[in-house]
Amino acid sequence: MLGVRSRSGVDESADKDPARVGGPYNPLLTHGGLTTVVSGGSGELMSGSVGKSQSRSSNPDKYLIQAFSAISAMSDRRSPISVAAAVIYIITQLSNDTKPLKDISIVTRLAKGTIKNSYKDLHPHLSRIIPDWFANEEDIKSLRI
Repeated sequence: MLGVRSRSGVDESADKDPARVGGPYNPLLTHGGLTTVVSGGSGELMSGSVGKSQSRSSNPDKYLIQAFSAISAMSDRRSPISVAAAVIYIITQLSNDTKPLKDISIVTRLAKGTIKNSYKDLHPHLSRIIPDWFANEEDIKSLRI
């Protein structure tokens, strides 16, 4: 076929193919993270009107990426089980099946204070993490531990 190239999958890490562009597909990002970037030959953004338009365009995934970066930074300080326990507590408080912190503490074998600290780290980012279809912003803001 004309114009179709096959890839062998052998040592593609050093591949500098100029026809191959973009990063990996990410289903969590809007449109899978597939976007268009206008750049010059050296990889720098163009300075003309197209380049200015590109730099002004909004990034719909900006806040999602910031939230996950914050969670990633928090996970360096907190154990995964304490983050999971805080998330379980948050989700149960937003659902019709509320559970007291004491029950989650018993099941996860964590002190209530540990879960509270993880909750406090997560709380500022909840409106960006929890989807609108699950809880509205007022419900999220009214959460208390």
